[in-house]
Amino acid sequence: MYENIVCLGRMRRGYEVCAGKLYQKEVDFIAVRGGEKVYIQVSDDISPRETFGREYGPLLKIKDAYPKMILANTRHETYDCAGIKIHNLPDWLLLSDKPGSERERV
Repeated sequence: MYENIVCLGRMRRGYEVCAGKLYQKEVDFIAVRGGEKVYIQVSDDISPRETFGREYGPLLKIKDAYPKMILANTRHETYDCAGIKIHNLPDWLLLSDKPGSERERV
């Protein structure tokens, strides 16, 4: 359900969205609009170490400079882990809907 919400939201903002595969690992979404690209993993709960590793690992292996993010129910402020932004999903969804929001562009 969360993946559908994120995917439809990106499409509504003009992104082309597709699923990706890298080294036999899945990346939930690659969203592209013009010269922008963002890699997105979506999860309900990343607090178990195993789950965090499953979501974080594929993004860490991508060596280009495009933004990478994990959207999950963290109940924390946005933080950065080795260049990968980790957003609280409900907050990200609310802020990405505001016109002019930085998150609207990503």
